[in-house]
Amino acid sequence: MDTEQEDSEVEAFRAKADSLKVHIEKIVELSTAKNLVLHKTSDQISNVRSLENELDTEREMNKELMSPIIDLSGQLEAERQKSQAETMKNQELLLRVQEAESALQTEQAIEAQLRKEVEEARAAQQESLIDARVCVETA
Repeated sequence: MDTEQEDSEVEAFRAKADSLKVHIEKIVELSTAKNLVLHKTSDQISNVRSLENELDTEREMNKELMSPIIDLSGQLEAERQKSQAETMKNQELLLRVQEAESALQTEQAIEAQLRKEVEEARAAQQESLIDARVCVETA
């Protein structure tokens, strides 16, 4: 082989080696980038899990806080129903009182009318007695 051909082959080999070196460098860059992405993704997954744990803790705390509120809400509803029943009972009693007052007023009006009639009857009786005395005295 002559030197020119050898030089040409060496040049071709060097070109291939340089090309392979560039490809290897790109592969190393991509691998490094992939590792960085994997590391960041792993960190993000850890952060998401941590946030999920915090969220679960918050949910549990909210349940604990809501329990007395739910209990109080039930008690409030029971008190509201009790108050409503008492209001209805009071309205019924008020109606009875109004009916009794009306009956009392009617009785008082009848009593006043009867007193008036008794007074008129007494007055008529007094006149009759006076007329009878006058008749007896004149007779």
